[in-house]
Amino acid sequence: MGVIYLKNLNNDETATTATNVTITKNLGALDQLTCELSPQAIGSVPSAMMINGTLITVPETGQQYRLQNVGLNPLGQKQSYSITAMACAIDLHDHFVEKRLNGTQSLKACLDFIISGTPIKYTIHDDFKNYHFSDGFGGDFADSLLMGTLANDFQFEWWFDNYQLHIVKKRGKTDAFALINGLNATGLKYTEDYTGIRTYIKGYGKPKEQKDDKKPVEYLATAEYVSPTVKLWGRKEASVINDERFTNNDALREYLKSQLQDYPIVQYTVDQVEFNEKDRLKNDIEVGNSGWLKDRYDIDVDVRIIGTVTHPQDVGIADTVTFGNKIYNFFQDQLKQRAAYRKNVIIGKNLNQKVENIHNSIYEGVRSL
Repeated sequence: MGVIYLKNLNNDETATTATNVTITKNLGALDQLTCELSPQAIGSVPSAMMINGTLITVPETGQQYRLQNVGLNPLGQKQSYSITAMACAIDLHDHFVEKRLNGTQSLKACLDFIISGTPIKYTIHDDFKNYHFSDGFGGDFADSLLMGTLANDFQFEWWFDNYQLHIVKKRGKTDAFALINGLNATGLKYTEDYTGIRTYIKGYGKPKEQKDDKKPVEYLATAEYVSPTVKLWGRKEASVINDERFTNNDALREYLKSQLQDYPIVQYTVDQVEFNEKDRLKNDIEVGNSGWLKDRYDIDVDVRIIGTVTHPQDVGIADTVTFGNKIYNFFQDQLKQRAAYRKNVIIGKNLNQKVENIHNSIYEGVRSL
């Protein structure tokens, strides 16, 4: 059991006890808080705070969350609440950007455009090239424009510290942890998703000016890219890309290469980790960090943390960490296929030998009769 702080839109504040305080973090998404309020007397101050707009603070982290969903559980003369809240930056969803920016824009200009009138401040930690918006930028909620449009167009990653937005080319540290199943981690599992694999992609750059609309459109840049993994999985075509930023074939081809997912998405999950002060290896477990994951069998990989589920007020509840594949090894997949082929050959030989032995036994039995 722990304590959380509540503050409504009138700036009334109170503290209340809570259980199962759980914080979920994922790369490219706002943090989420779930918990249960301890049973409250009907009409108590915490009960009165269970309304739209209430801000919740977790004292262990100092992070604030905006109340989103409330579930009421009657308990006679008392009642408890199950609540879900999102990081306070969800306030961006209250701002719909009706106007549009056109043409080539800097990241700073775009950010200033969408956060105007909101409490959000930002820091850009790296340099980003300007982007040309052929259809304009705007006409959507501010959070969608930030986390979807801008993050994709300018190729950045981001995170919030309450109302402070941080933007980088890549979030996290390298060599930040070493997790070994049975030593400082348990319950190591993994899944592989092959549905998004593509081995061929084609793209067009900026169209040429044409006076005759009846003629086919010509482009200043066209390119295609075939992944080496086509030898392994065959030709799997991706959607054609049209991007007016490109007027050079080589530059467009490099961009196409970066947009092609020619490898499976592998996710590893650890059910429990001995964090920080308990951990003899002093691991830094934060979303975006990269490190090493190993078990006694065939897992020995360089991975990146893409999600965590933590319980800051209850050390007795197991935390979980989810990893995405940082480096995909094409040659390792080839070796796996060759190993499977060799095993099948051996199995086939053994099966043929057993069939032959059975035939011989039947033949010998017939002869003995």
